[in-house]
Amino acid sequence: MSIHNSAFPDQPVDATPGSTAFVPPDSPPQTPRAYIPLERTRLEEETSPTPAAKKLEETLVGKAFVAKVSGDARIRSRHTTQWHRAALKETLVAGDEIETGADGRIELVLGSGRVIQLKPNSQLAIQKLSADPVTGAREDLFEARIGKIRAAVEKHKASSKLEVKTPTAIAGISGTVMYLDITPSGTTAFFEGGEGYLNSLDGDSETVGDGQFAFADDQGSLSAPDETTDEQQEEFAGGWDPEEEVFGYSEP
Repeated sequence: MSIHNSAFPDQPVDATPGSTAFVPPDSPPQTPRAYIPLERTRLEEETSPTPAAKKLEETLVGKAFVAKVSGDARIRSRHTTQWHRAALKETLVAGDEIETGADGRIELVLGSGRVIQLKPNSQLAIQKLSADPVTGAREDLFEARIGKIRAAVEKHKASSKLEVKTPTAIAGISGTVMYLDITPSGTTAFFEGGEGYLNSLDGDSETVGDGQFAFADDQGSLSAPDETTDEQQEEFAGGWDPEEEVFGYSEP
């Protein structure tokens, strides 16, 4: 890192990691020196996550939260057979299932910050929500039988992923936006803002680029990626927010 005094722009000094330099107001920066133990301890205390932040992060791992909901949206919690109306701020975990009716829409925020949205007449089951305690890599796995689903994933660790398994394919992303249209005859996957992948259940795989889509049918065939038209992009990307936008998260 280069350190300089704006009054002496042509006399900077280079400070290596673990060192610092004093900058007098009327002269160039002094020669860098290593942090003394007290300075290093104070720096670590100021830049490390607080115990409260660590506790909150640990609390959120493995959970999803209902952030927006409108119309007929229902949830079946794991180990039960009964469905109940989705509630704002409700907490979900692996094993829970979500469905939307003819006018239902719902948005889930995962503990990782990823966002999942369902349009009307859609279904989604949570299979796994996890984070590696050492690397921080995220693995969020879902299954869906039918419907239209949108997943937005931030750029994260290279080994992180979000996957949705359908009756005809497995679609996944590690840092982009994915739109899925799932019907009994096949799965269409469109990616925006980065690439993703679509795998047939027979083992074939296609990397699908930004602005492209691919289709996996119920016979095991997988199409090559193709560019979307403006009309197709508008159809994929439009109409995702619930009509009554309400936000919130469950208390830890």
